[in-house]
Amino acid sequence: MTTINSTNTFQTRTTVIKDGRRKLQLTVQFGMQHLHGNAQPYFSMTAETRRFWRGKPYKVESCGCMHDTIVKHFPELAPLVKWHLADQSGIPMHYKANALYWRDCLLGKFPHRSYDPDPVETFASHVCYGSVEGDDEERIEERMRSDDLGEWLDKRAVALAARFVADMSAHGIKMMTTVDGERWHPVSQGGPAWHPLPEVQALARTIRS
Repeated sequence: MTTINSTNTFQTRTTVIKDGRRKLQLTVQFGMQHLHGNAQPYFSMTAETRRFWRGKPYKVESCGCMHDTIVKHFPELAPLVKWHLADQSGIPMHYKANALYWRDCLLGKFPHRSYDPDPVETFASHVCYGSVEGDDEERIEERMRSDDLGEWLDKRAVALAARFVADMSAHGIKMMTTVDGERWHPVSQGGPAWHPLPEVQALARTIRS
């Protein structure tokens, strides 16, 4: 599942699962990955299943995020699922822009089609709502409708990044570094996870994943 022109710090978990009467090999890969041309590495968690032929794993049956399957068979990895595609700074992809978009959907600024996802649920998933102290599950819609949502998102980013670092550290995820601004390599010293902002690193040390 490794991508061409990339470097990574992937860990792998493998087990055998049942699909009806068949047995499949489930392989999970997770860790930081840098694709050539991207500004930063990002966290990735994907999986694949392979059917067996003559006692050995053979053709791929399915692949992709498969997060429900991953959590079912590797529940200890559940805290990492929410960070899929978050960059190494600990911020989800298009964190603020996507959050404001789903707020606008909630306010009816865009037409809601029958196949569109629920804006509140999608907002919560995208910003990893519930990961930061003060995220009130019962007041999420109220927060989305607030006039200071953008400011709240900015202020929350430090605590969110600290949770990211704590979760990465708890699962032994190695970060990546670059010496020339282009080639990224796994960090060989300084612990499994780190963050360039001292306030994030300090806060992360107080969090228990």
